[in-house]
Amino acid sequence: MRYGPIGVHLGSQKIKIAQVYSDDTQLRVVEMISMPTPEGAISDGFVKTPRVLGDIVGRAISSSKFYGNRAMIAIPSEILKVQLINVKESPNLDRVIASRLSQMAFEHPEDLTFDYKIANKDGVDLTTIVAITNKKHIARIREMAKEAGLRLIGTDLEMLAIYRLVNKCYKIKNTPVMIALFAPPKLKLAIFVNSILSQLETTSFHIGGEIKFNDMMKSEFTNFLDKFKKNNVVTEPPTIFLAGLSKPDTSLEHNLWKELGLRTASIRWGEFFNISSTYTNMDELINRFGAFSCSLGLSVADIQLPTRYKSPIMPDMRVPDIDTNLFEFPQRMGS
Repeated sequence: MRYGPIGVHLGSQKIKIAQVYSDDTQLRVVEMISMPTPEGAISDGFVKTPRVLGDIVGRAISSSKFYGNRAMIAIPSEILKVQLINVKESPNLDRVIASRLSQMAFEHPEDLTFDYKIANKDGVDLTTIVAITNKKHIARIREMAKEAGLRLIGTDLEMLAIYRLVNKCYKIKNTPVMIALFAPPKLKLAIFVNSILSQLETTSFHIGGEIKFNDMMKSEFTNFLDKFKKNNVVTEPPTIFLAGLSKPDTSLEHNLWKELGLRTASIRWGEFFNISSTYTNMDELINRFGAFSCSLGLSVADIQLPTRYKSPIMPDMRVPDIDTNLFEFPQRMGS
């Protein structure tokens, strides 16, 4: 029997925690809980009070049925940028990419760290997908995990966690996938090509009470897809998966499919846990899928993916203790 890590998703409104285990024939739910995020503890994706969050998360886990203390913690997409960068092949590709990033207009570049994956190779010409985030945020997550009594085995991005569930449910390997996450008050969009995150955006679309299709939503999807068509190295259209809905919304699926001409589906609990006999309240499970898709995806990650296939986002997952002085900014420092 193999237990996934405890998946912790830090949201501005809710903290969601979940865990699954596998006996090689099926995945089963160990436990899943949620609690309100303390006011001001997380702002725009950044952890502001790591010790307060760690105390709350630690007490919640210790009073529930979770197994072990290994944890994966999700970073909301607002604090991460994804860039498509073309470079020449080099034995020190990290430094080449760092040099290119130092020439871009980032605020407080000295606070940045990055991870990358090679998307395409043509001779010595490489197309790399580079994910950039904030070193201080990673440090605060580590501090939070320590306060909670958790052994942090990796940080991750919420969209990658959701993608893992989609990949498990629908068997869509090697085809473009678009994730639309309804995370009030924001709509977040991401596209994965060959299992690699290639585009990410938190849109300006404001989610109110009931989620309904309208012209503004259509515009956000269309603009995002236009950027994908312009930058992507493949031409195959993506399939859209909706996440974060309180329950599967076939009317929203139907309208998006009709208006965009792309296959659209909602992620459904039943398709992922239809062979699980350990969680009996399936109605509750279905209604709460939107709240727990990320943290369950984090828990599934360690069971489903071998080390060589882990996702290209956080440097502490790819290279432990990555050189924090990797960035060089001679022009900015001299200005």
